[in-house]
Amino acid sequence: MSTYPLPKYAYLPGKNRRGERVLPSVLDLNVSSPEQSEYLRYGLDLYNHGFFWETHECLEILWNAERRQGPTADFLKAWIHLAAAALKIRLNRPESALRHTKRAEGLIGKLLVTHQELLGFDLKIIESKIRERLALGLEGVRSHFEIHPRWK
Repeated sequence: MSTYPLPKYAYLPGKNRRGERVLPSVLDLNVSSPEQSEYLRYGLDLYNHGFFWETHECLEILWNAERRQGPTADFLKAWIHLAAAALKIRLNRPESALRHTKRAEGLIGKLLVTHQELLGFDLKIIESKIRERLALGLEGVRSHFEIHPRWK
């Protein structure tokens, strides 16, 4: 999806050295045509390929560009929490993963009051996947799920 290469390995704080940081050079999120955003496509590739620290870095730039307010920012924040949860599992911190997953669920739930979709992502599907995992408690959050936009 993205034209940027994936990192050689996933950074795990306290476990390995941080690799070279490669991010798109142009901040290009347009909410009316999100599929054209190299940043968003790269964040999606990072997340779906298990580069969770790197996902957080990429999406946080978009979140800050949205001034951390509004529906798009809240969706990005929920996605950041899902990446953080997956990273915490890799670091053997399931309780922390559970907290991040619950935060993501809360944000998605609030968004669903007014939005069914954001940036091409079906919020109901994401909420369903989160709830499936939360229903199983600590065991449920041990598995990360991929997310896919309608425009993929």
